[in-house]
Formats: sequence, structure tokens, C-alpha cells
Amino acid sequence: DRLFVPNLNQQQRHDCVAIGLSTLSFNPRSKMPGWDGYSFGYHGDDGGIFHGHGDMLRRYGPSFGVGDTVGCGLEYSTRKIFFVKNGEFLGWAFEKIDKEMVERGLYPTVGVDTECPIHVNFGQVPFKFDWKKFGKEKLYV
Repeated sequence: DRLFVPNLNQQQRHDCVAIGLSTLSFNPRSKMPGWDGYSFGYHGDDGGIFHGHGDMLRRYGPSFGVGDTVGCGLEYSTRKIFFVKNGEFLGWAFEKIDKEMVERGLYPTVGVDTECPIHVNFGQVPFKFDWKKFGKEKLYV
């Protein structure tokens, strides 16, 4: 028998960072955000949104990667999830999230399938996207 060792120069990497929200039932060790019913995710490799299974629901926004700043938000009164890239609102990704799921709690979630370092900001510095400056009237369109 032979041991096959691939040529690392020819090996392709499929790097991905995904961000979103999840419940406490989500297992981040085995899944990316959105790959089950306990999470919602926006994936950087293809710009797709995911919820409920490992298949993309639809292409949502642009792909993202090194040098980009991506954010996720939940508008509680309408139960809508949105994402931003480099401070720009990308539109509503998910609408009418289950009320019970929102009440139980949705938590910021990051899935990392890359060797690139990432920086996470949970409010310790100002966000690139300014909710107040953007204006709530634009969000309810």
C-alpha cells in the first residue's frame, strides 16, 4: 500500500468566515452559522445566507474576506436580521424570525474555516455601521 500525500502547492483551500446569530442549542464545533435550525448565517466565501440546513437559501450579498468588516444585527420589534459590510447596510436577510426563538435569545456567532486571523468587536470600540446615523425610517422600508 502507498500513502498518498497531496502536493500542497496544488491543494486548494476553501476559506470561509461566516457570521450570524444562534440560540444556545447551536453546536459551533461541528457547524457553521446557518447550517441548522438553531442559527442564521451569512457566509463570506459565496455571499449566501443559510438557515436550517447546509444549503444556501439564496445569494444575499457580496462575498467578504481579508480586510472587510462585516456586522450582523437584529431589529427586535420586527424580528428581522440584517448584515452590513464595511459599514453599508445590505438589506434584510431574514424576516419574521420565530418570536419564541427571539425571546429565548439569539447570540452573536462566528464560524471560522480559515487560517487567517479575525478580530471580533462586541462593542468595545464603535461599530462601522451607525444605526442612529443610518436612520430607523430607512430600516422599516
